[in-house]
Amino acid sequence: MTLWARRCRMLGGEANRNPPLNEDNTQAKSVAGEELELNAPKFVKGSNLESGHFVNIYEAKYNGNAVVAETLKENYAANDLFLMKAKIKFLSEKVGDNPNVLKCLGSILDDTSIGPTILYEYCENGTFKKYLVNNKANLTVETLFCFGLDIAKGMQYLAGKGITHGRLMA
Repeated sequence: MTLWARRCRMLGGEANRNPPLNEDNTQAKSVAGEELELNAPKFVKGSNLESGHFVNIYEAKYNGNAVVAETLKENYAANDLFLMKAKIKFLSEKVGDNPNVLKCLGSILDDTSIGPTILYEYCENGTFKKYLVNNKANLTVETLFCFGLDIAKGMQYLAGKGITHGRLMA
C-alpha cells in the first residue's frame, strides 16, 4: 500500500492530492511532524470499504474532498481507544511525508459520536491488491518493476525512520 497513492494517478485513477481546506480556504497541513486535529462538522462518512480488528475503513468526505477515514468500531473498548490515539500520535510524530507512503491528512478527536478518526488521502482505484487482481491481464513487466521499486523506496524511507511496515516485513 505504500506506493499506491502515487501510482493510481499514473494508472488512470485519481488520487485526491488536495488536502482538506480550512475555513479560510488555505490548505490544512499534513500531520507529518505535527498533530493536526480536523473539525468533525466538516466530516461526512460514506460507505464501508473494509473492517479490521478494531477499526472500520470508510470512504468519506472532509470539507468536500474525498478521503479515507479509519474509525473505531461501535462499542469500542478503552484499550481500543488507547491504541487509536497511540496510532494518531505515531503518525503525527514519526511517519512524516514521502511520495511512496500513503499520506495521513489529519485526525478528528473531538467528536464522541464517531470516536477518534484518522483521515488518509483517497485513491479512486482502491487498494493496491485490488488493483493488481482487477488488472492482472493488463500489467506489463515494466509496470510491475516500477511498483516494486516504489515499494522498496517507501520501505527504505520507513526503515530510515526506524519503522517496520507490519504487512511488508520479511
